Amino acid sequence: ISKKIPSYSLVPVLSEKWLNEGASHLDLSPLEWKILSLVDGRRKIEDIMEEFRASSIEVAREIANLHDKGIIEFKEVDKALEEKAKREAEELFLKARDMIKKGNYLEAEAFLTKALTLYPDFIMAHLLLADLYFLLKNYRLASQEYYQVIRRDPHNPLGYYGMGFVRVKFGDLQGALKAWEKAYEYSTPDLKDRTQRLLSLLRTLLLEIDKRKLLI
Repeated sequence: ISKKIPSYSLVPVLSEKWLNEGASHLDLSPLEWKILSLVDGRRKIEDIMEEFRASSIEVAREIANLHDKGIIEFKEVDKALEEKAKREAEELFLKARDMIKKGNYLEAEAFLTKALTLYPDFIMAHLLLADLYFLLKNYRLASQEYYQVIRRDPHNPLGYYGMGFVRVKFGDLQGALKAWEKAYEYSTPDLKDRTQRLLSLLRTLLLEIDKRKLLI
């Protein structure tokens, strides 16, 4: 695969030749169709791979197959366009923050989703969207966004801090403990104090639960 895809930072685009000659005659797998639906001229290969639960190797293999069939081509990232996209994403982030202050949560979600389409590695946008989903009690989507923060920045304490609250909502107290221990490890002094208090409370609770189990 590495010979066919030299870098996951390349951007797949639909082949002009394929569009002009054979776009109407396709026999593709469901995974290949899903990959094609994500080819927009902006997403890098690594961004597309993140959208799948299938293994990265399997997705990369299908992307390479689409390239071999002449359906997609690879191009280098246009730095000027990338910087423009980042600026647009930052503007959308600020609008989303204002919408949240006004209680306009659906508008905020739309702004943040668009910002992340433009700039998938925008950590603060992932965090704000995660916090928004938590506020709206959509804990599954909140978990996904906190995971995106942690995956992109493994030393970001806010990702682990938020994930801890999500795990509590899911009833996974051991998962919350692990998340907050990571948050404590990487946190700033202010967050460290708050996380330490949470860890103390949670450890006490877990000890009491263990004691109750012994009495049964």
